[in-house]
Parts: sequence; structure tokens; C-alpha cells
Amino acid sequence: MNTFRNYLSNRAETEGRVISSQENCEAHSFISEEGGISDEEKIRIVSQLIAYAHQVFYPRSRFIFLRSMLTILNKQRAVPNKEMAEALDMSDLAYRVAVYRMKQNVWHFRERLLKSETLRLDNDHQQMSNSINRDFTHLYPTLSRFYIQCIDSLKTSAAVNNLRQQYLEERGFAVHEPDIDGPIRSRIPAFWKKLSRWMAT
Repeated sequence: MNTFRNYLSNRAETEGRVISSQENCEAHSFISEEGGISDEEKIRIVSQLIAYAHQVFYPRSRFIFLRSMLTILNKQRAVPNKEMAEALDMSDLAYRVAVYRMKQNVWHFRERLLKSETLRLDNDHQQMSNSINRDFTHLYPTLSRFYIQCIDSLKTSAAVNNLRQQYLEERGFAVHEPDIDGPIRSRIPAFWKKLSRWMAT
């Protein structure tokens, strides 16, 4: 356990991230006191959170983050972690470490926003945040667009695209793309709860 925590801590320092190394992070420690937060404030926080995470994560972590958000929104389209790890040329353990570290960063970012801190966004990501805030019900297609763009930034983009194509051929859909007859419209109360649960797992 100590070796695992030390590994996370060292990786965090390398990437300039803030990650908790406390032992046995339990589910309740991820869920903030949220009483009295309006839906408008939740949308503001989520908009900045997504844009900031997209800004600061490296391509592979950014891809895993976007994939996680799309999975929250459209769980039936999730690809098994083992297959995604292979497509990213990662071991199963390395992939789980990356997901763990990424979730802790996202939790930390959200905690800062809940305390009314400001996350510094560049112009492009401020526009991304504004776009999500203005039209939160279409969060899914917005993130899908960034997800596809992010694939192109990966060294393993061919493998990831091949995996998506494999799912299209075998199951009739591309990974993370919703059913044509059932477009996904995001609702902030449901998404907020799912985000909290995701960070707690």
C-alpha cells in the first residue's frame, strides 16, 4: 500500500498535480457538503471543472477523463477497462492507477470550486466552459466532439480507433456514440449525483 501511494505521489509531482496520499480514502470523503447549492451553481461548477480538467491533463489522462464523463452519461456504451488499457498500450494495473489518480484530481478541482476558488482557464477552455454552461442539456455531444479530437492526440490513436471500429462492426455502434433514436440530454441533478458516485468508486 505504501509503495502504491508513493508511486501516485511521485507521478503527481512529475505532472504538477495535487493528489491526496491519505490512506484508505473512503467513499464519504469524496462527497462534499452540498446542501443549498442551486442547479445553476452546479452547472457553473461542472462547466469549469470539465474545462479545467481538459486543460491541465496530458493527452492520455485527458482521454481517460473524457471517456469517463461519457460513460457517466451513457453507461451502456462503456468499453471494458481491460480492452481500453490494451488499446492505450497500458497494463491493467497502470490503467487503474491512471484512473485513480485522475479521479482524485477531479475531486480536488471540484472541492476548490465548491469553496468558491477560481480555476485559471486559458481562452480556449474558458470558451469551452461557457459553452457547457450555456447549453448543459447537450453536454454529451459537446464532450463527444472533444473525445474524438483527443483520440488524434494519442500515440495509440490507431489502436483506439480500431477498437471503436471493432465495436461498430460487431455490435452496430461506435464506442460512446448514442443511439440515433435516443439522443442523450443531460440534466444537472442526475449528472451531479453520478459524478459524485463516480469520484467515490
